Amino acid sequence: MSTQDTQKLIETAKQMEARGQIEPALEAYKRAGAVEEAARLLLNTKREDEAGGLLLQSLRLLVVQGKVDQRAADALPPDGKRRLLKAAICFSRGKNTELAIDIMVLLGEVPRAVEFLTKMGDPVRAQQLQADFRKKGSGAQFAVLAAPVTASRALGVMNLDGAKRLEAEGKFQLAMEAYIQLRQLGSAARMARMLKQPEQAAKLFSDGAMPYESALCYLELGDTGKALDQFCRVPRDDARYREAAMQAIKMASGLNALDFVLENFLSSFVRQPPTSNREAEAFYELGRLYQRHDFVENARDAFGKLLEVAPNYKDARDRVEQIDRDARGSAMVYDKILREEQAFRSGESDVKRAGYFERNLPDLPELPGLPSLPATPSPMARPPANVAAVAAPALPPTGARAAEAGPTNDFPAVRQETPSSAAPITPPADWKGLVDGSMLGARYKLEKKLGEGGMASVFRAHDLELDERVAIKVFTQTVEDENMVARFKQELTLSRKLSHPNIIRLYDIGTFLGYRFISMELLEGNDLNHYMGKPMELRQGLNWMIQACRGLEAAHQRGVVHRDIKPHNIFVCNDGAIKVMDFGIAKRQESPGMTVGNMIAGTPDYMSPEQISGFSSVTHSTDVYALGITAYQMFTGKLPFEHPELLPLLMKHLNEQPTPPRTIVPALPENLEAVILKLIEKKAANRYQSCAEAAQAFDAVLKSLPR
Repeated sequence: MSTQDTQKLIETAKQMEARGQIEPALEAYKRAGAVEEAARLLLNTKREDEAGGLLLQSLRLLVVQGKVDQRAADALPPDGKRRLLKAAICFSRGKNTELAIDIMVLLGEVPRAVEFLTKMGDPVRAQQLQADFRKKGSGAQFAVLAAPVTASRALGVMNLDGAKRLEAEGKFQLAMEAYIQLRQLGSAARMARMLKQPEQAAKLFSDGAMPYESALCYLELGDTGKALDQFCRVPRDDARYREAAMQAIKMASGLNALDFVLENFLSSFVRQPPTSNREAEAFYELGRLYQRHDFVENARDAFGKLLEVAPNYKDARDRVEQIDRDARGSAMVYDKILREEQAFRSGESDVKRAGYFERNLPDLPELPGLPSLPATPSPMARPPANVAAVAAPALPPTGARAAEAGPTNDFPAVRQETPSSAAPITPPADWKGLVDGSMLGARYKLEKKLGEGGMASVFRAHDLELDERVAIKVFTQTVEDENMVARFKQELTLSRKLSHPNIIRLYDIGTFLGYRFISMELLEGNDLNHYMGKPMELRQGLNWMIQACRGLEAAHQRGVVHRDIKPHNIFVCNDGAIKVMDFGIAKRQESPGMTVGNMIAGTPDYMSPEQISGFSSVTHSTDVYALGITAYQMFTGKLPFEHPELLPLLMKHLNEQPTPPRTIVPALPENLEAVILKLIEKKAANRYQSCAEAAQAFDAVLKSLPR
């Protein structure tokens, strides 16, 4: 990094610090090599020990048993020794006071060490050190005097046996400090409990990766919110996991809290029926909690598991029967849709069909205020034709022509091949399963598998009836699976509402041998994830983001929230057209919540804070956030929040500010950075209030680029 770039990065860090963006500023100072600025910022934010550690690390000095290596310190140049003294001052203001004294003495700053010991309330050691200083002279080398355990908190040379002796002697405060210094946090927490300090104990247990014990301390304090958080951190292989799950359900029920973290934590607990009366009550309370949040599939599963072992438990059976009655009502609506579509397909004229949709599904309104989209740059890389679900044989227009084309009335028709429930499902003699070359009914020949996920496989297929290539999405679990039926119905219903050049078009929906399938546009190109990994060319990336905004705005205008926007669900056609895909976990804003596969769904890397906290109540703003995460990744080559474990990753989305994109790619325009950061604001009210606004913002950046 050049001197000019370094100085620019430092200036950026100072600006972020002035705006209160502490973590991004700290990261920028570190990237610029401004160690002392970073230490100053840490010191100002009461992170004294971290500041001292950063300064020591920059000098490449090791601390062994609470002491700095004498020879390495002596070899430091004057500037290095000055920085080492700064580290000592930082430690003296934090908890690592013994290391501070050791460094002061090592550097010959004995008067400063004496003054510090006096302020600490350890006059005995201060007098001993001062007497030794006078006796040996100011140029002599000194060792830090070991303090009597009754007179000081000096534990710099303490080992585990010494800490245990302090505990055995009933000196719990000193023992706790010794255990903390030795990083024996569980033992330190025990001492805090002996000292009647449950809050300190809770924090120590948490820092020591003992969440169950930490949760009990928070319960003792009456802080059920923190107790719930800690119970949800208990590993599934812990012998107390099921006890923790019951406690978590009790806390969540009392708080009426249901979020992604709790749902993920309980997934193992609900996999098998209850084994005790207490577990039975937990299943019952969990079912009621799911019902209150409109997650009826999850509620039915919890009550069902309970009824397997306790058929007459309270009113669980009545609740299940009510859920089933409601579900049958939904099935009747679903069947009505199928019959109507089949009637249109078999006999109604085009005029009558158009009239029906005109009355029942009015055309999409023109999107207000969307800017004209410039033509795709001509030297665009055209990847090999990796075909994926999702663009018609005749691709829709792009650019300004796409906006002019407006919506169409080409709604998917349903091919009803579902056999009677009484009829056995018997495959043809030559049926080989869902493999390349097999027939799906009498109409579709599966030519090549294009992709496979946890719920469905996608094939390129030949539609023999219309003699054209399509994509077929086959749900790999059979019709009898209630969750697959729910997902299938979801895509069917939403496909009837959405028709836009930047949204995947669905053609035909039906079943064959118990498998649900959807035929859709066949797109040649790659999903957006194919292009991730390095910063994207600005004009191309902005072009794609504007189109994605258009597609999502059309969905939001119809009251549909996608809830799983990510690069994998945005497809880039070879001609530059963008298609938003996979509305399988989408939500109609006026409808109750729905889960898929008994899981509150979504992709954690792109999940908004409100989606983590309450999946059933999200609005279109959660798609705005996910689009912002996608844009951040497009233009920097990195995700703003990364962690190999789920819970810390979600906590980053909830609490941590992202590193500004220009810290990673200094060449990015400032106005583009501002757009991205506004898209991923923690509070929905601070983001763009629609994808139309976001499209206008991206277009303004595009127009500001030099020609």
